[in-house]
Amino acid sequence: MTLLRAALAIALVLLGLYFIAANWACVLVSLRNRRRGIPRHHPVMPLLSVFASIGALVLYPWSPATWILLIPAVDIGNWVLVIGLPWSIAAGSFRTTGEERSATPPGDPEDRDYQRRGLDRSDRVEAGDREALGDRLLGEAEEVFHDIPGKSTAGNSWDDLGMD
Repeated sequence: MTLLRAALAIALVLLGLYFIAANWACVLVSLRNRRRGIPRHHPVMPLLSVFASIGALVLYPWSPATWILLIPAVDIGNWVLVIGLPWSIAAGSFRTTGEERSATPPGDPEDRDYQRRGLDRSDRVEAGDREALGDRLLGEAEEVFHDIPGKSTAGNSWDDLGMD
């Protein structure tokens, strides 16, 4: 029974370490995206390592188990919750103006998709412009392929293949 408790405790410790690695990866990817100008944020998962550590602490059969408490202390997700949340509240990050709330109607999923990607309504291509955009892109692609030296375009059209 002691070995079973120890195995479960070690499994919970490894789960806590997995949560730590995932949270640090989320923070590093978010910082990299911010430096590159990508408006994409990867959130951390606070308190998951705490729950895994508490379970491991309860199940660990041998007496000096205080080292398990280091797991939540190293997790950046917990630090974001302990330090970042009060800081954000004090800085007013959760306040919105009436203009921000009414910028996108809640029922327009296309606008929500564009906002999620960091775009606004002016970046949308209207239905009538899609054909013109497609024709322009097709023309540019044909120019690129015709400019390749030594590349023949004969036999590359449907007409040359006998397909109408």
